[in-house]
Amino acid sequence: MAARARPLAAAWIALALVVLLAWFGSLELRGLFVPDEARYAEIPREMTASGDWITPRLNDLKYFEKPPLQYWMTAVSYRLFGEDEWTARLPSAMLGFFALLMLGFTGYRLRDVRTGLVAATLLGSSWAYFLAGQYLTLDMTLTACLTFALCAIDKNAAKRARRRIPEKRFLLLALIGGGAGLWCGMLCFRHKTRHWYFWVVAIFATLIQLLLLIWMA
Repeated sequence: MAARARPLAAAWIALALVVLLAWFGSLELRGLFVPDEARYAEIPREMTASGDWITPRLNDLKYFEKPPLQYWMTAVSYRLFGEDEWTARLPSAMLGFFALLMLGFTGYRLRDVRTGLVAATLLGSSWAYFLAGQYLTLDMTLTACLTFALCAIDKNAAKRARRRIPEKRFLLLALIGGGAGLWCGMLCFRHKTRHWYFWVVAIFATLIQLLLLIWMA
């Protein structure tokens, strides 16, 4: 049995090395595409040059159209490894690869090793997912965050099925996190939300969340 397992383990290790090489080895082989990659590479470059990591700027103009997480990750990559095409794409590639690992781990925890490997292999061999991990946009960041969230929900759902953990805890955490995120966004971008109806919507949403918290407590 052990003799049969060794060639199989060696094959999976070889496959993992090929995936790593294909995933990260081509980040430097082409220039940045215009306009998307150039835009999302320039904004973090201006962050590191100016030292202002709070206000995103594109060609010195304030740019609040997208969340800043992608810019911060790329700026950190610039600081660590220098400004280059591969360092600009590195955060997207890493998030895509970590999402593959998360999916495989979730399949293993929910079913078995084979399920996890098959799930990760199917996702990693999907051409659109692979290309998104090689391209500097916010798409892979969003995809990876959603993958992490869904895998965590599946894992916790399996735990609740076995241990009967009250579902209210997870819903309470979601409501608290949503309310905190809403008000952090409103306060950070208050100069963009001066119209009264933005604050009316925020207050109304907060009241709804408070009522739900009281009802579920």
